[in-house]
Amino acid sequence: MEEILVNINLGNVEFQLKENHDFSWLNSLGKVFCVFSQNDSGNISFGVDDGKEKFFVKVAGLKTIESVRTPEEAIASLKEAMPIYEDIKHPNLIELVKHYSLDNIYIAIFKWVDGDCLFDYWNFEKYHDNSQIVPPAKRFKQLPLEKRIKSVGVLFSFLSAVSKSNYVAVDFYDGSIIYDFSTETTTICDIDFFRKKPAIND
Repeated sequence: MEEILVNINLGNVEFQLKENHDFSWLNSLGKVFCVFSQNDSGNISFGVDDGKEKFFVKVAGLKTIESVRTPEEAIASLKEAMPIYEDIKHPNLIELVKHYSLDNIYIAIFKWVDGDCLFDYWNFEKYHDNSQIVPPAKRFKQLPLEKRIKSVGVLFSFLSAVSKSNYVAVDFYDGSIIYDFSTETTTICDIDFFRKKPAIND
């Protein structure tokens, strides 16, 4: 039996869920200007502008279309990730503002960071269909060597802070990195699966 998906429209932003949800709480935070709805983690994220600042709002507990987890599993995972963002301090780590439960969902709000994710899989089909578009990963590889070395230096500095905070980097890859080509700024945006030491591969 084919699964029926629900079309959601928040202003100019459209996406689909497996089940309807009242997003009035999100609209109260500001204007939604983008959505990241294709994560297999079970999370769905939004860019929100309140007129003064922009925020990245990560939500667990909704029935997203690509999730490999139940909503309950997604909520538990996001909750477990919050102390990691609070424990690890680094100027290039996305800044957690607050996190809280609301009815049957869990919400984490971060300060917005400009730039491009270096593994933006949600755009891969677009790149395939239009060879004129240069993906961020390819643009990054075409940067002068000194700029790439500068970015790697940020990653080494961050990983040093991770170790000093008694954590081990897990699931840390180019999808965890945002690069702003206009300011040459590297930001780490996703450390949800980092683990406290000692950590054992499983």
